[in-house]
Amino acid sequence: LPNLQILIVQGFSGLEILEVAEKPADSKPLLSLTSLSLLSINMTDIEELKSLLSLVPNLTYFRINAMSELTDSFYDGTQWEEIIRAKLPLLDHFKFCFEHCLSEKPESNIVEEHIAKFQTPFWLETKSLLVRCALESETNGHSWKLYLHSIPISEDYIEYYSDGKQIINSAVNKIDHDLELFINIRQLRLFIGQIPDTITSEG
Repeated sequence: LPNLQILIVQGFSGLEILEVAEKPADSKPLLSLTSLSLLSINMTDIEELKSLLSLVPNLTYFRINAMSELTDSFYDGTQWEEIIRAKLPLLDHFKFCFEHCLSEKPESNIVEEHIAKFQTPFWLETKSLLVRCALESETNGHSWKLYLHSIPISEDYIEYYSDGKQIINSAVNKIDHDLELFINIRQLRLFIGQIPDTITSEG
């Protein structure tokens, strides 16, 4: 497909990415590709992703959603800045959403540490990218999930569970009074837990 310009891949794993990037027949850069979306990607090491991005140097649009046992490098704004400068010099639009379940109680400043790396001139001025980091906790206090995503959220569909979870810390890399997190959402699925007594009594 020498003239391919847009590629959307869903359910790709890190090992599959390496297989594609390391095949001699596929090692030639895909110079015609300008838009790449990797959705529901399952990988643990950002080095796997670097191998793939080396093949698509002319991307102007890159979107990635990864939900797995991610390493800290996926949340590192400095790491992403280096990747974009080195491998994607033409990139205009970068959208991402990362979710990571934490097995141990995180440090109290984990959100601020991650968001600080997206407060450099590269992100705020060159790319004009808004980023949000949030820490979610189960109400039992025994499990946590870390979110890092560009703003607005790139998904057009989200699920919301009303029971057992709460955001305990959240921060954005730039204060914007016109911030619209959910402008792209077209479908919302609610999972309602216990119905309040005031509602059931009216029935």
